[in-house]
Amino acid sequence: GIYCAGSLVINPELTLIVFAACIILFCFLKRISRYLQKLSALVTQTNADVQSLLIQKLNYFKYLKSTNSFTPVLNQVKEKTKLYKDLSFKTGVISEMFQPIAEYFTLVVILLIIGYYVGLQETPIQEIFILLLFLYRTLLRILQLQSAWQRFSVFTGAVNVIHTEGQ
Repeated sequence: GIYCAGSLVINPELTLIVFAACIILFCFLKRISRYLQKLSALVTQTNADVQSLLIQKLNYFKYLKSTNSFTPVLNQVKEKTKLYKDLSFKTGVISEMFQPIAEYFTLVVILLIIGYYVGLQETPIQEIFILLLFLYRTLLRILQLQSAWQRFSVFTGAVNVIHTEGQ
């Protein structure tokens, strides 16, 4: 809050440009967050399916063996386990990719601002240095908040699955 207020007082035009960049980034991250929530719910559901099949296999072991139905159940367990592994991998990769992408975006925005003000406007860098520090801290706060939300949303799949099954 204080960083935004400080940068707004120093240079409102630049603050609004960075605010617009933050809104674009936030929309992009919101889309990723929704996708991660869907993946998380699929991971939880697949895990529940694997557990159900394993319990079924253990409870009806003699029946499955005597009726020669053991192999199809085992194949289902293998398929569900592979799906679980793939979904877990996707979830992990996407959630770990977030931090480097966010830092890259922050640096690109700061470099564009420096390029515009120092290169095109021929403003001395000393005039915008404090403003850039304020803006960098503001962007980092926004990105840290989003990063924490991403980590949380990865683990909400179980809650969504339980809620969906309860209805």
